[in-house]
Parts: sequence; structure tokens; C-alpha cells
Amino acid sequence: MPLQDTLKKAKYDIENGNLGIARDRVNSLIYSYPNELSLRKMLGDIYWELRYPAMAGRFWYLEEHKTQNMISACKIFEKECGNHPYLILKSIKFRGNLKNINNNYAREVLITLEKEKSNRIQRETYKYKTTHNIRKENLRHKLRVILWSAMFLILLCLMMVGLGVVIYWIQKW
Repeated sequence: MPLQDTLKKAKYDIENGNLGIARDRVNSLIYSYPNELSLRKMLGDIYWELRYPAMAGRFWYLEEHKTQNMISACKIFEKECGNHPYLILKSIKFRGNLKNINNNYAREVLITLEKEKSNRIQRETYKYKTTHNIRKENLRHKLRVILWSAMFLILLCLMMVGLGVVIYWIQKW
């Protein structure tokens, strides 16, 4: 079904209070027309009316001129994603081509999130590798201490057995 026909039906559903049906219609349009950012705003408005601020923030995230409601919904959305750029990008589910976006603000937001995601993943990977190496070194150190202690105890036991044998020979003589 063409974009304009589905939009008319969605607007009709909104006017009649069928927000769930309108949400489904606009959501399917977003997947068919991913570069059409006005659909994301419309879906965010529907989610706001349905009282799902995090979902509204998810679809309003690429809007340049935000109202107070949009700002609060976007903050709730970011908090729900733990302010992690990878989770935010994954939740936004932008399937379009960055080159075909007419809105420079949305393009910059997506590029910035992509860069932050890459940097944060690199930092977390480095942090994991560093702590992993420290744990590995600690384990090696502990194993060395245990092995040297065991060798010392074995040597001490052998010396005591040898001393006992020597004393036994002396007594028998």
C-alpha cells in the first residue's frame, strides 16, 4: 500500500482513538521507508499518547527540535539503554542509508553514536584484556608459590627421613 494511503488510514485511526492500530501501521511504514524521519516522529507521538515514554524517546531520538516532552522521553530512553551507545543504536533500529537522510542533525547523531560505540567497545575490550591478564598473572604467581612450597616440604620430609635412617644406623652399630 502506498505511503500516503497508509498515512491517511493511520491519521484516521488516531482521530478515532485506535492508537494501537495506528501504531502498527506507522511502524510498518518505518520499515518500508526508513529514511522518512517524519514517520519516526509520528510513531513517537503515538507512543507518547499510549504512555510509553521510553518507546516515544526511541523514535524521537533523531528529532532536531524537541519539545520538553520529547527531551524527557529521550532521557528515559537513554537511561533504559544504560546510556550505552551500542544499545541506543541497536534500539533506534535505523535501517536507512545515512547518505540519503535529508536531516543533517539526525545524520550527525547517528554518526556520533557509531563513533562512541566503537570507542567504548574498544575501551571495554582493552579493560577486559587488562583485567584478564592481571588475573592470569596472579594465577601464575599463586601456582609458583604453591609448587615451590610443595618442593620445599618434600625436600624437608626427605631430609627428616634421611636423618632418621642415619640415626637408626648409628644406634644399630
